[in-house]
Amino acid sequence: MIHAVAVPLLPKYRRNNILTARPRAIRSVFLVCTMPTPRLRPLPALLLLTLGACQPAARPEQSATTAPPTTCTLDAFGCFFMPMAGCAGIFEVEAGQVAAERATRPAVRAYAAQMVTEHSAINAEYRALMRRKGMVPPDTTLLAYRQKIDSLRQLPAPQLDAYYARMMVADHRQAVRLFGLAADSARDAEYRQWLGRMQTVVARHAAHAEALLQGLPHPHHAAGSR
Repeated sequence: MIHAVAVPLLPKYRRNNILTARPRAIRSVFLVCTMPTPRLRPLPALLLLTLGACQPAARPEQSATTAPPTTCTLDAFGCFFMPMAGCAGIFEVEAGQVAAERATRPAVRAYAAQMVTEHSAINAEYRALMRRKGMVPPDTTLLAYRQKIDSLRQLPAPQLDAYYARMMVADHRQAVRLFGLAADSARDAEYRQWLGRMQTVVARHAAHAEALLQGLPHPHHAAGSR
């Protein structure tokens, strides 16, 4: 279901604007989470597309006209970032569940199990915080993430360990950048405090993933996450 979200337009990039520093990181999220676009457009339309991609199909008794609208009370980037982060958190849990079951090395299975445990707790925080800030939390993840999960299920077991580790390195590096952008633009005190705590957690996950990958052999046929 697509829920209407009232948010301000994303400001144009200016020298003194807090969103000026890293537009490249923002564009990367649009490419992953929505259809390719050459430049940023006004935020509300893209946010609606994003929420539609993260939400399940509407139930027969509901329609776009009967669904209650929501009003995001965060800054413009926060209103975009939180649904995206929620979709990513769901992916971390589902990917971790597959890797914990199929990985061949104990260290990879342990990391995957850790991701399931910690991201499950974080996802509960996301959902509660999003509701307090006037948003409807996603309850499924994006097609691009589901394709990665399908790859984990289908890869031969000997290739899965390196594939999953590389995926976690790439995804958590991106998360570190995006949490930084979100913290830079945050104005809500509760949200800003939560972001600061999550930045520490995400950085720890990224460092652990990099150490995990460095400890694995790197056969030429091991697939990486792009």
